[in-house]
Amino acid sequence: MKEAFSVVGRPLPKIDAWGKVTGETRYADDLVLPRLAHAKLLRSAHAHARILSIDTARARALPGVLAVITGHDLPRVKFGILPVSRCPACWPSSPATTCRA
Repeated sequence: MKEAFSVVGRPLPKIDAWGKVTGETRYADDLVLPRLAHAKLLRSAHAHARILSIDTARARALPGVLAVITGHDLPRVKFGILPVSRCPACWPSSPATTCRA
């Protein structure tokens, strides 16, 4: 049983470290695939702002734009994975239920 825990409390070599420090490791952001599309998430610059309307005409008219998606295009669910917020008050571990930043 002692051998099963022989790594606890001991430094271990990181097998992926050499590739990371030399730049050989490929990350998801490094991949370029044929017909790859990029996405941009635009969030309100104002906390608790009431969005009355969104005019997407100019965005749709830009060359290379494949789609413009707003909240009206998404299913109406009050649960699930939300985009990561930079606001610590909005993180799930926070006791606050809404962003007060």
